[in-house]
Order: sequence, then C-alpha cells, then structure tokens
Amino acid sequence: MTDEGVQIIPESAKKLFRQLLDKRQEADAADKRAKKLKGEVKDLEAEVHDALLEAVGDPTTGKVSALPVDLGPPYGRVRLLPTSTIYGNVLNPDKLMEYLENSAQVDEYTRPELAKGELNALARRLLEENASFPPGFDYRTQRGVRVTIQK
Repeated sequence: MTDEGVQIIPESAKKLFRQLLDKRQEADAADKRAKKLKGEVKDLEAEVHDALLEAVGDPTTGKVSALPVDLGPPYGRVRLLPTSTIYGNVLNPDKLMEYLENSAQVDEYTRPELAKGELNALARRLLEENASFPPGFDYRTQRGVRVTIQK
C-alpha cells in the first residue's frame, strides 16, 4: 500500500483509530497501577495481620479473635480478624515429580500437570504433622485480614 492509499482513509476513521490507541494506552496504564496497588495492599494486609496477632492473639493457645474497631465515617464499626492460608510451593518440578514417581503418588498429585489444590492440602498436612517436605517442594503462608463491616 502506498502513502496515497493511506490518504484514502477518511479523517473520521483516523479519529476512531486514535481513540482506540488512546484507550489501549489508558488500559495498560490502569493495569500497571492496579498491579502495583494490589502488591501494596498485600504488604499492608500482612503488616496489619501481624499487628492484630500481637493485639488479640493468645500466645498460649495460638487462637485469635476478631477485634471490633470503630473507624468512624465512612466505615463505621468493623471487625478485623487475622487470617493465614498455607499454600504449597513447588521449587523444582522435576525433583518433586521424581519424588512422587518413586513414592507411587503421581496420580494423587497430578492431572496433566501438578495439581495445585492437592499440593496445597499436602503442604498443610505436612505442616500439621511436623513432617519433612519432599525435594523440590515447600510452602508459603499468605497472611491477610478478614474485615466485616457491621451495620
């Protein structure tokens, strides 16, 4: 197509093309901001989680209770409850698969690939039993806070 061919496109169509490119750029920028904010929220949530454990956790039993707090407008009274979830963390898929094959557990922890839900349950069970983790596998803890706005 020559430069002359490009000139055939009406100005109204070019305006539409520019709008599309502008919106794509806006969407890309919004995605970047959202990813950054989600990371900041996760970090702050872990910090609040730890502070709540210190404030309302029972060091002898390890149990925690919700903490009611009046935050004033616009939130009002809320209940904050620290939560944590254990997830399986595959460090080396090859070593883990070798271990699963040698211990005849491949079907239990794989579909076509490693089954995340079953591996998460395995990590929780191994922690509860204070057992060692197989090669190429450990866990991570996601700390958070459940917030209930009271009416």
